[in-house]
Amino acid sequence: AVAAHRFSHECYVQNWIEYLHGRGIGANDGPTIVRLGADSLAHDRSVQEIILAVVTSQAFRTRSTREYELAMEMP
Repeated sequence: AVAAHRFSHECYVQNWIEYLHGRGIGANDGPTIVRLGADSLAHDRSVQEIILAVVTSQAFRTRSTREYELAMEMP
């Protein structure tokens, strides 16, 4: 099954990171994707748990104001 593979979980997490950040994946997102993907696979995390993990991550909480402004300019 596809859901039993690490890459499937990392892809899912990556998509949530892109959506919640309002931008594409950046160079510094790799470790977060791998960590949250592994956690999702190991503990069968729900969508709510994955979203909570993304928005409480250091990368999300410390994103730059400019990054937010750019995301708000997108159509």
